[in-house]
Amino acid sequence: MSFQPSDRHRFRWEVRPSFSVSQNLDRSEVIYLIQKTWKCGFIRPDRSDKTLKYEVRSIEALTTTVVPHFRRFPLMSAKQADFENFAEVCEAVNAGRHLTPEGFERIARLAFEMNPSGKRKYLLDQILNALPLPGCTFELPTNLPHSERYSAEGATYWVARRNLNGSGR
Repeated sequence: MSFQPSDRHRFRWEVRPSFSVSQNLDRSEVIYLIQKTWKCGFIRPDRSDKTLKYEVRSIEALTTTVVPHFRRFPLMSAKQADFENFAEVCEAVNAGRHLTPEGFERIARLAFEMNPSGKRKYLLDQILNALPLPGCTFELPTNLPHSERYSAEGATYWVARRNLNGSGR
């Protein structure tokens, strides 16, 4: 599960759920077997640790193949709690809930509960600061007189918020 800054996405962050398994080259037959069985994903070299990595990024494949597999065959370790969060994230993204402020925040918080000892490129606050604060959005009728110029779509309003506590939340 990762987040990547992106000007193309609603909250300026791309949500990237993914499943991956790494193996040393001399034991890589297992990842080829997984790929053949699941009929999805790709295998690539992982230069950071000189292994091969099997990865599934397609939200459709994650929700129709990977998540159902681990529901049928649960992990027998503490990783099961991470899987439950991962499954919720995949299902939320598949349902489009990452496109709402509440859904995006829930996904980010779940992601940061997973693998807490892992390295993170971004802090949770950095990601959440992209969300509008409650009460920061408003709508005005297009026929409301004011001194701004109108286009065919109505007026454009720019609003800034002050970051009073350093985190924005």
